[in-house]
Amino acid sequence: MLIDYAKIKIRAGKGGDGSSSFHREKFVPRGGPDGGNGGRGGDVIFESDRNIKTLIDFKYKRNYTAENAVAGQSNNKTGKSGEDTIIKIPVGTVIKNAETNAVIADLNVHGLRVVGARGGAGGRGNTVFKSATHQSPDYCEFGLLGEEKEIILELKLLADVAVIGLPNAGKSTLLSVISAAKPKIADYPFTTLTPNLGVVKVDDDYSFTVADIPGLIENAHTGAGLGLAFLKHIERSRFLVHLIDVNSDDLIMDFEIINNELNKYSEILAGRSQIVVITKTDTLPDYRIITSDFENYIKEKSKIICLMYISSSANLGVRELIFKIRETLELPEFNIPQTPFIAEKEYKLEEEKPLEAIKLGEGSFEIKGGHFLKIITRMKTSTDDGLIRLNKLMEQYNINFLLKNAGAQNGDRVYIGSNFFDYYED
Repeated sequence: MLIDYAKIKIRAGKGGDGSSSFHREKFVPRGGPDGGNGGRGGDVIFESDRNIKTLIDFKYKRNYTAENAVAGQSNNKTGKSGEDTIIKIPVGTVIKNAETNAVIADLNVHGLRVVGARGGAGGRGNTVFKSATHQSPDYCEFGLLGEEKEIILELKLLADVAVIGLPNAGKSTLLSVISAAKPKIADYPFTTLTPNLGVVKVDDDYSFTVADIPGLIENAHTGAGLGLAFLKHIERSRFLVHLIDVNSDDLIMDFEIINNELNKYSEILAGRSQIVVITKTDTLPDYRIITSDFENYIKEKSKIICLMYISSSANLGVRELIFKIRETLELPEFNIPQTPFIAEKEYKLEEEKPLEAIKLGEGSFEIKGGHFLKIITRMKTSTDDGLIRLNKLMEQYNINFLLKNAGAQNGDRVYIGSNFFDYYED
């Protein structure tokens, strides 16, 4: 069963806290600060693997976490970094940020890796803060939390050619004849409930892949029938093989229904070249007379490679179709390799909120927004040096001015991240 969509949560590891310690050794006076830095939190990494064919594993496990780092230690020892978590996904998977819908990566080549969530940086130990004017700092930093995201995984089949058409046009039958694939086949609409992928071996040196896409109907682009779930699997194909049942009441209408849905779903698909194939010709001996109007209609259409006639069940014209597909795939305009995409940086859709003081209730306020809060998360304020640094930072960002304008009174409680203090006007 092909599972081609999953939504998961990933969380990278937290960075280790820095250490605040002083060297103590016999006969070594004034050893000075020797607190080491914390390690870096582990990353959550996606890796494309050709041996994985579906996203079914993510149906049962939806949360993935990387290892937290170890805190720094005395004697300037840096804490151990957290282990990365590697998530293997099928080749052809598109990775999206569920919050912004931004594409993080399109891993359509085997063995590619992309970082989905980065581990938090380790906090600095007190050794780093030693200076000529302050030789015994007792201040160190907390490690940062790792990134946490909700991720959408969307699998798009990697097929050279996609076979499309209305239900019962003969797509699955054709695939079963030209490849080793064994799709379920019966004489009723929507027999094929999932895309099928087959490998067509032309000779010892050449083969190509074909995707059988479940039958499309009018308004498939809006979710009617099975269309919306599977139109995405056509996008990677180099060109389309469009099957039309010779027994149709209106061949032209059948052709237009499918092409209208392609156009409404994607301009790229609308411009994709097609080999149009009339199927089940063994059922109508005079099919060339019946299809003459359609032949003339097709000649006026651009992007049509050719028109062919086959009967998959009677094996008529199938070999000719296989060689025509091969011939087309070898043309320079269709011989384009898959190009992976990895975003250099993710951008938030919303701009960073400005720094502001918000009244929570009577006698309590909270500072929110701005780069200020990102700095605060690293600050360890339980030491004298930590409090001094916090006060300097608050002066730099005019926190007291914001609180005064918001109506803060002496003695009111102010929350900043995980820290809090009582407000007093100078």
